[in-house]
Amino acid sequence: MMHVYTLTSETNLDIDPFKLTADVKARMIELTSCSFDTWSMQNAQAEKAAHYQINSGGGLLRARLAIHAGISLNLEEQDVIALATAVELLHNASLAHDDLNDRDLTRRGVKTVWSVFGDNIAMCAGNLMLSAGYVSLSSFSVPHLVPKLISLFHQRITSLIHGQCEDLSVQTTPRNDFETYETIAIGKSGSLLSLPLELCFIGAGMDGWLSQVRQATNAFAIGYQILDDIQDVNKDLPREDKPHSLNAVLTLKAAGHTDKAEEMARAISHKYLRAAAVAADQLPNGSGYLLKNIADRLASNPKND
Repeated sequence: MMHVYTLTSETNLDIDPFKLTADVKARMIELTSCSFDTWSMQNAQAEKAAHYQINSGGGLLRARLAIHAGISLNLEEQDVIALATAVELLHNASLAHDDLNDRDLTRRGVKTVWSVFGDNIAMCAGNLMLSAGYVSLSSFSVPHLVPKLISLFHQRITSLIHGQCEDLSVQTTPRNDFETYETIAIGKSGSLLSLPLELCFIGAGMDGWLSQVRQATNAFAIGYQILDDIQDVNKDLPREDKPHSLNAVLTLKAAGHTDKAEEMARAISHKYLRAAAVAADQLPNGSGYLLKNIADRLASNPKND
């Protein structure tokens, strides 16, 4: 994903979004570092594994969504960092656990955490990053909003877990209905795409926009996940050594659309990405511009992403 930051004249131009991206990554490392004298970093394998995950690449999309929305909604710089850090820590925790569950050996071109540190340490590293996310939220400068931020954080984790459990059930009981696919995509992907913007709107005292945020991010999550599935269709084919994976193209084929499954998947993805762009564009003060920009780009040229 490319970095795009377009701010309106009403936003806080004293904040540099590119600097904040680096600050978020530094804060992630800080919050997952050993702070107890009784533990040496030589033996702190969970911290090492967490830092390995954080430094393994990725575009910090969720952090950038929070940074752009936070700046657009005139949040304080340290609050923008706190919210962006929390969502990126949660995202990376979910990746560490997801790779462990799927037994994937590589991600972003490097070895996955579990394949380097082992199953148990990968689980511990994910838990550490998840816990650190709550600590990051606790530093928000408006104390009476912290419980609401933490509650939403938990709700989105719950949605993520439910989506993952439903996804696991597909491995033993393949589905051919696209509604189930969409529900799982919203749970697994939409929850962590809506969270950055939702946290910023709560922090700005603009809770009334949360439904519009979810409308935009859920549509984006489905559209983006379908494009990802099109790329991974051969990888997701069931084999003797690999259970059935949920994939949009395979789901459509199972429903009887054998010859046109990929074409249909692209059309459905385009529909959802366009809907995401429209909904994101309606968010106040340009706070949805980054999401709109990415959705428009993917919808216009999906084969290159």
